[in-house]
Amino acid sequence: MNMFAMHDGNIRNIDLNLLKVLDELLRQQNVTRTGDKLGLSQPAVSRALGRLRGVFGDPLFVRSGRKFTPTPMALQLQGRLSKVLEETRELIRPRTFDPAVEAGLIRVNAPDATTLVVMSKVFGDIGRRAPHLEFIVTNTPNDRIPAMAKGDLDLAIDFFERVPPSHHRQCLMRDKVVAVVRRDHPILHQGKKIEQFFDRPHIRLATASSRFIEETLARRDIHPFYALTVPNVIVAAAAVSETDWLLILPRNLARRLRRMFDVSIMDLPFEVPDIPLDMVWHERLDHDPCQSWVRGEIIRITQAGSGRMLRH
Repeated sequence: MNMFAMHDGNIRNIDLNLLKVLDELLRQQNVTRTGDKLGLSQPAVSRALGRLRGVFGDPLFVRSGRKFTPTPMALQLQGRLSKVLEETRELIRPRTFDPAVEAGLIRVNAPDATTLVVMSKVFGDIGRRAPHLEFIVTNTPNDRIPAMAKGDLDLAIDFFERVPPSHHRQCLMRDKVVAVVRRDHPILHQGKKIEQFFDRPHIRLATASSRFIEETLARRDIHPFYALTVPNVIVAAAAVSETDWLLILPRNLARRLRRMFDVSIMDLPFEVPDIPLDMVWHERLDHDPCQSWVRGEIIRITQAGSGRMLRH
């Protein structure tokens, strides 16, 4: 009976520690030196060799005088063994992301207003540090939570009332709510009476933050007349600059629009809670090196810039 009869090849019959012992035995061709290299006792190396002989159905090493000589089977395994161990080390090595050289695709969902105010700065900074990253931005809020769960979307940046437990949320900033009107609008020279403010037509932005503002007003039984509803903030600002209509929106966005259109900013004649801007992602991407780096940069850039935006 062959004491080295080959087992059935089931991977459960072997572990990586045995392969490490075999690799070192092939290098040292000496049980004692192999044990010293691996931090094992001589009996432990001998036991490992016995298990290896059973796994491969071959003695692997034979004594020739004082030498511990590998068999042809062992020599045949040597090159493949080194490759397997190196690939295994690569497989379990902690993953990192080098922004200077690595590529990646980041799929973001954000309303146009957020892309205009926040993400344009993010793109500039990240583009310089990670020139091989590619971004795809969509602005439709429908089904973005399921899309992140399915892997069709990486990040969503917006106002979120609720986020399921399977998703992570990071608040990037909180913003005051103001109104934008054309520069010579008569309301700028009137008293800040809530009745006068809502006697005039308004523009509705079809965004989550606008719905939050509407719900806040509805709790006070205030229901503005909306002369125009649009999803795009640039269209809304252009309409404001040419009409007597009013537009309620976050202050940082209003300041960006003031640089682009002939409009003025006015405080509201009533209290509205500050609107949070959240970044949300699914737990499956929580430890991805590229995604983690991008999220960290978005947090750093946004929070560093939010103080400057709030002061101007």
